[in-house]
Amino acid sequence: MKPVLVLQAIYLMLPAYIANMAPVFFRKVNLLNYPLDFNKNWKGKPILGPHKTFRGLVFGTLLSIITAYGQHLLANRDIAVFLQAPGIDYANWFWLGLLLGSGALI
Repeated sequence: MKPVLVLQAIYLMLPAYIANMAPVFFRKVNLLNYPLDFNKNWKGKPILGPHKTFRGLVFGTLLSIITAYGQHLLANRDIAVFLQAPGIDYANWFWLGLLLGSGALI
């Protein structure tokens, strides 16, 4: 496998990677600190657990969108043109960030 393909794959998935890391960095923020499963139980156990919160989902998706926007800015300046995967249009940076970030977290 060519090293450029590996770098392109990492660059493409960067918004998803950032989204997965974001909840750890925002764990001390009390905004939206409520479980995604609304504290519901299934057979006596939490459905998702106490650490899956709206805070992580919102901040992770938001940072993913910001990362995709940064990639869009780099694409317009031809700085990271060799990293861009063929067929990916960074003009749709919002949707790319939203879908990669929320998909990674969900």
